[in-house]
Amino acid sequence: MDSTKETSNTYKEDLLLRMGLNDNKAGMEGLDKEKINKIIMGATKGSRFYGNELKKEKQVNQRIENMMQQKARITSQQLREAQLQVDRFAMELEHCRDLSNTIVHVDMDAFYAAVEMRDNPELKDKPIAVGSMSMLSTSNYHARRFGVRAAMPGFIAKRLCPHLIIVPLNFDKYRVVSKQVGICLAPTSICSWVSCRIRSQLQMPRQDWPEERRRYFIKTGNSAENGIAPNTMLAKVCSDKNKPNGQYQILPSRQAVMEFIKDLPIRKVRYVILRRQNFCCF
Repeated sequence: MDSTKETSNTYKEDLLLRMGLNDNKAGMEGLDKEKINKIIMGATKGSRFYGNELKKEKQVNQRIENMMQQKARITSQQLREAQLQVDRFAMELEHCRDLSNTIVHVDMDAFYAAVEMRDNPELKDKPIAVGSMSMLSTSNYHARRFGVRAAMPGFIAKRLCPHLIIVPLNFDKYRVVSKQVGICLAPTSICSWVSCRIRSQLQMPRQDWPEERRRYFIKTGNSAENGIAPNTMLAKVCSDKNKPNGQYQILPSRQAVMEFIKDLPIRKVRYVILRRQNFCCF
């Protein structure tokens, strides 16, 4: 009985991590996390959304349990051999490290919301989100102060912020602006990638990025963050440093890179997700 109750409590705690406030997101620093999470859980309890999220959480926990069982079967000899392989691989990577590139990661501020506010200036000083009552794609900074975020159902967002304005998605409009940004950036880069969300990565032949940044801001009427670094992953992390509408650069030297990453929270690294009680080390 106690084991079943403990498992149930674990699911609820993990579910809160999945559905609750992510105060690592720009614009959500310093919010009352406990109060917001209480509203979120109260709004979702008994809903189909809650049931689906709980089901997904149980599936994740089952996968973790399977991995923990596999870990328990690893012998000391296998672990030592794996550590040696990793050490050799790290040395190879260090030997071929290339810091000669200049990668710029451009991340438009709450892009869908920014486009909607540009086209309807009356929305600029109001909390808005883009999406539907079923799911939101983004929110502006006014809405984030209430805990409203992307990947949150609109009906929960309305409980957090009753006067929230939800604007329907308009992908045709976002693609037009995305194309404008791409055209503006293309002449300055060797190669680039742009999506309509909008994030783009550019390989720059020179260090005159601030002027290019000013140009596309004027052209599209939207602000953006830029991360500048010797590789794509670091450039993405840098783009989160000075939101909103800021810029951060890591100089192309090993010392600068190591100084930047030594205190970097692991959750800032793309594709790495920490789960509180399930994170383990060998």
